[in-house]
Amino acid sequence: MRPILQQTLDALGVLPTREPGHFARQERCHQEAGELIIDGTDRRRQRPKNQAKQALHYSGKQKTHSDKNIVVVNAKTKRVGYLSQT
Repeated sequence: MRPILQQTLDALGVLPTREPGHFARQERCHQEAGELIIDGTDRRRQRPKNQAKQALHYSGKQKTHSDKNIVVVNAKTKRVGYLSQT
């Protein structure tokens, strides 16, 4: 189902971008400055055995290992403009 959903969203022009630079360029092209809603989420994950990966995935605030995701939504259109990689 995922490939079909991606094709459909892309054809409609509402597929969220995963590149922050591309999203910034898109927002600058709009005539009016829109309100953006930014949300971040930490999702718990198993502690990696590799030291470098442990440091990369450790959240000092949560005191746990987690994956981070960020989503940016246009408040006016309710459209997801940016969805970060996990």
